[in-house]
Amino acid sequence: MGTGIELARRLGAVVRGSKHFVPGFAAVEHPEEPGRYYLFTDTTPQSRLPWEIYVATDGRRFMAEDLPSVDDREHALMQRPDLTFWAIYDQRIADEALWFFANGIVARLSKDQVAAAFAKRHPSFVQAATIDELAERTALPVPVLRQTITTYNQAVATGRDALGRQHLPRAIERAPFYAVKHGGLSAVSFAGLAVDESLRVIREDGKPIPSIYAAGEILGFALLNGGSYCSGMGITPALTFGRLLGQRILHWRTGQDAAGRQSATA
Repeated sequence: MGTGIELARRLGAVVRGSKHFVPGFAAVEHPEEPGRYYLFTDTTPQSRLPWEIYVATDGRRFMAEDLPSVDDREHALMQRPDLTFWAIYDQRIADEALWFFANGIVARLSKDQVAAAFAKRHPSFVQAATIDELAERTALPVPVLRQTITTYNQAVATGRDALGRQHLPRAIERAPFYAVKHGGLSAVSFAGLAVDESLRVIREDGKPIPSIYAAGEILGFALLNGGSYCSGMGITPALTFGRLLGQRILHWRTGQDAAGRQSATA
């Protein structure tokens, strides 16, 4: 929750790494838990090739939906001012494609939950009888969205997409039409406390704050990852730096407390 960072900042600690933020791709609001977001949909082409199109708030597609690199997908999303987009598809795609809400890494949605979300007019789950109605209900520019879908359908017919998408299974043309709102999600903080080579938390002038050390995610994910996600680079540095603190950096002295118990302090 950032509590440790806030406590250290009150003592003058420096926070660094925020410029390297990159969002995960991409989260959907829980239909039954407002304000909570999960990786509900499968947007990874290696596990499920996309049948949907991704449309930004200006009504236009902003990437080839089957980009194989998750890094490319995340940085494409970074170019969106609000880090959001709508995944749009039609009834034929809903009937023929693999289940879109099938990302089992974090959470799953049943077909009943999804149907209920569309029926209840959840703000992130929009169903409409026409493209114009879909645009109005998603606050997308009507003529722009209409042209975006027309252009995409032409790409399906010709097999050539201006954005370079290769997987073009079905046009979007059979009502009802669906849109699911997605947004960037980060499960880690890229920004974190600045430390010196001994993992002492430092102030703006580079001087350490007495008796304050930091290791783990509180250092910020950007410290060793820059502007990207690297598998294993969250827990591994935490274990490594924690071990270094215990073995080499902190100097322990052992004594007895007032009750005669053995105690250790740094």
